[in-house]
Amino acid sequence: MNAYKIQSVQELEPYDHPMHFRFAQCAEDRLIKDEHYYRKIFFLDEAHFHLGGYVTKQNCHIIWGSENPHVIVEKSMHPQRVTFWCLLTLLSHFSWKMSKKMPLNNNRYRAMISDFLSQH
Repeated sequence: MNAYKIQSVQELEPYDHPMHFRFAQCAEDRLIKDEHYYRKIFFLDEAHFHLGGYVTKQNCHIIWGSENPHVIVEKSMHPQRVTFWCLLTLLSHFSWKMSKKMPLNNNRYRAMISDFLSQH
């Protein structure tokens, strides 16, 4: 028996490659017209960090053994968590931490981006 670490990645669909190629072509065309276009590109992401030790399945490491340990792990339906939101550009970054008490909604999202853009 061997132990393996399971790595979970996003599956690329057949239509993803042409979309990536079109994005690269579009970015190249815009850079030709505006040499500072790269300053207008933003990358957004968010991550949830659970405070009670809860681990999402895609981050769970499975170790194979010779016997089934018959372990049952109870988890809360609504675990406490902190959400970290991040916007990156090639020149700067912005991050914002939010709690369960203040979930991100349309208005807060719009305000976050407006605040960031007004500073840059």
